[in-house]
Amino acid sequence: PPRRESKVGFGHRGFEILSDPWMSPEEAAGRRDFTINAMALDPATEGVIDPFGGRQDLALGILRHTTERFIEDPLRVLRGMQLVSRFRLTPSPETVALCRTLFQEYATLSVERIWGEWEKWASRSIQPSLGLRFLAETEWLTAYPELVALQGCPQDPDSHPEGDVWLHTLLVVDEAAFIAERDRLSGRGRAVLIFAALCHDLGKPETTAFLDGHIRSYGHSDRVDIVERFLARLGSPKDL
Repeated sequence: PPRRESKVGFGHRGFEILSDPWMSPEEAAGRRDFTINAMALDPATEGVIDPFGGRQDLALGILRHTTERFIEDPLRVLRGMQLVSRFRLTPSPETVALCRTLFQEYATLSVERIWGEWEKWASRSIQPSLGLRFLAETEWLTAYPELVALQGCPQDPDSHPEGDVWLHTLLVVDEAAFIAERDRLSGRGRAVLIFAALCHDLGKPETTAFLDGHIRSYGHSDRVDIVERFLARLGSPKDL
């Protein structure tokens, strides 16, 4: 049944919880994370209960939080990361600003919950770069120093006219998603491909130098230690 929660501490467990089977559908919807997840079907009338305009946001491709109660669970930021990638959504500026205020609670999230959202990002994304951009916009990218290091890391313009390693990686993960769709990959197979695309240049920031008149990154593909450190940070299973 619907429940009422009162915030009494940090993190998603810092609540006093009481069930309330008489809560109205509208109030229950206000406890949901995003408007597109705050719709319900009345089985008696077959009418749609949509107090926050979720259908319109979905049609317009907008990710928007429902109410200020969004801040009660910081995991919702990572949920936003994978949702924008799965459904090609644009986050509202207000939602991005609210997500920034939650970063101090990132440390309260269990690694199992963190991995759950990253796994959805990798195994279900249509345009994975949108989720990575969302992390940068909300300033949650700082939780992943291996990704932050890609920003501003130069590449030789003859080989990479697109720009730095960060921009290159955004393009690569989207191409990987295209290949996954083309080859009908799903589940773990799709996740392996997307994570391989995300991690393939994590070694460049520590190996890039200006040599012989060119920007070189000798040995960057050998830095598996950086990849392992990053994936462990996400809570990835070792077989991945």
